[in-house]
Amino acid sequence: MAKEMTTDIAESVKVGLDVFDRDGERIGYVDNVAGKSGWMQVGLGDLELQQLWIPFRVVKSVDQREVILTATKEDARSRYVTPPAREVR
Repeated sequence: MAKEMTTDIAESVKVGLDVFDRDGERIGYVDNVAGKSGWMQVGLGDLELQQLWIPFRVVKSVDQREVILTATKEDARSRYVTPPAREVR
């Protein structure tokens, strides 16, 4: 009987991991992680001119080398271009 393991995404996602869409196409790399807020910032290129802010809810899996999303590359690039709202206290 196989055991099912649950890991905290905020602890598993690390800066520098490659990010791939659900079809295996590379989107970019993790540039920043906001664990308490539930999202990661993904750099799209070497010059960091474009960034995506991807919520953890679209992460399918994480290992020591990569993050796999449930979204397509096109969906991620169209839906997650705006930074998440910040809390004001």
